Amino acid sequence: MAQLMHVRRLILIFAAWKIALLLLATLTPGPGYDTSSLILLDKSTNRHFNAQSSPVLGRLPLRTFRWDALYFVNSAQRGYLYEQEWAFSWTYSYIINSVARCERLMVP
Repeated sequence: MAQLMHVRRLILIFAAWKIALLLLATLTPGPGYDTSSLILLDKSTNRHFNAQSSPVLGRLPLRTFRWDALYFVNSAQRGYLYEQEWAFSWTYSYIINSVARCERLMVP
């Protein structure tokens, strides 16, 4: 019974931490240092202005995706090409790529 209480407490702490990170990402001002996700979400030349003028909830996908995610996913897909991609673990990229290949084989 005590072990179950510890697991519940750990899950509660984990959920609170993730909520805090989501709130931090949502409420940070400005586009942030890494704006590479803007390229995926808006192809126009006014993408920085469009992102700033959108409502807070509309910017949520951008806020949660902006921390080097574009480089990380691209390096997992095609391998390391640029020096900034070497900051990410090769092992994790390899696992993501392997899982994606397995899913493509399983889904017609």
